[in-house]
Amino acid sequence: MVKIKKIKILRNFDSRGQEVVKIGICDQNDHWFFSCPGSGKSKGKKEVISKDFQEIDFDLISKLEGKAFSSLNDLENELFALDGSPDKSKIGGNIFLALSLSFARAFAWSEGLELWEVLKHEYKLDFPQKLPLIFSNVINGGAHVENNLDIQEYMVVLKYKGPETVRELVNFYRSLGDFLREKYSIRILPIGDESGYALDFENNLLPLVYMKNVKDKFSYDFEFALDCAANYFYHRDGHYFFETQKLNSLELTQVYLSYKEKIPELNFIEDPFQEEDFEGFRELKVTQKFKIIGDDLTVTNPQITKDILEKNLIDGIIIKANQVGSLRETFETIKLAKEKNLLVIISHRSGETEDPFLIHIAKACEADALKIGVPIKERVSKFNELVRIYGES
Repeated sequence: MVKIKKIKILRNFDSRGQEVVKIGICDQNDHWFFSCPGSGKSKGKKEVISKDFQEIDFDLISKLEGKAFSSLNDLENELFALDGSPDKSKIGGNIFLALSLSFARAFAWSEGLELWEVLKHEYKLDFPQKLPLIFSNVINGGAHVENNLDIQEYMVVLKYKGPETVRELVNFYRSLGDFLREKYSIRILPIGDESGYALDFENNLLPLVYMKNVKDKFSYDFEFALDCAANYFYHRDGHYFFETQKLNSLELTQVYLSYKEKIPELNFIEDPFQEEDFEGFRELKVTQKFKIIGDDLTVTNPQITKDILEKNLIDGIIIKANQVGSLRETFETIKLAKEKNLLVIISHRSGETEDPFLIHIAKACEADALKIGVPIKERVSKFNELVRIYGES
């Protein structure tokens, strides 16, 4: 049993320097527990409402003070009752999630458990232990930066095996930077929201070519992935504006297949089409050339995910708890994906904080993969927590 004695709502800042909300819960023993989820720039249209500090209904949230809850589920039941809206527009999805996480941390402390252990028990998760794949975004484009790339993320993918995996990623990232500096005769490389390199390229294929050059030179055992975030370059007339060309879904499919032909390591492709372009997803999936990952398509919402799974459009799913705003719905979505043997990828947001809660979500459900950027700056907290929780291989 944890009693919420007091709640603090604080202004914090994410990795883009934008304001985010940090929530603190004080328990009956006067211990404080804080949570501060990040924020996304590239968002699906069906994500829940996120509240800025000045939009918060402090009187509504203060109704939790003085109340005791015997479980995380009880706390979230109260939050659902207080909000009562389909998109968490009264409390705000980011506030809802931060309150849940802070309470879960308080509950874990009271039980002498890790956060992930509380989540695993609370949501009855019993999946085989595994070490996750790491998706690391090394070149940025799209909505994450002011350059000429339509595609949002160029990622390397490797199996986590312990601290040496993090070292390997750092070495690749630095080697790629050295390659780009020499190639473009530039001393200081611009970087994007997720610290990937963000200079202009002649076309959208070239970053993959350069990544392959560095991979082959140093014999890295990496796969590659793209997050196309195709909502960004989709236009309302039903076409995609890609490298100054107007393409339909079938033509864009051929672009992706040509990339695969040139770069065999390209095995994963996220949001290759706009979130309502089901035919585009279907056309690419039947080629069986990629693991197709849904993000804006599914927005970690269990009902939306269930509908998408019935359409058989994807092979994997991105999980971002603040897309749906509650831990309960996050794990409902994970369970749906696991039942269909989809690749479950727990993901950061482009605007990140030091809060490493997503590592605990991943461990609780034994996720297949983590998407956490490159191991520098604010993303280091995720990698350090990864090493602490998962340890050595």
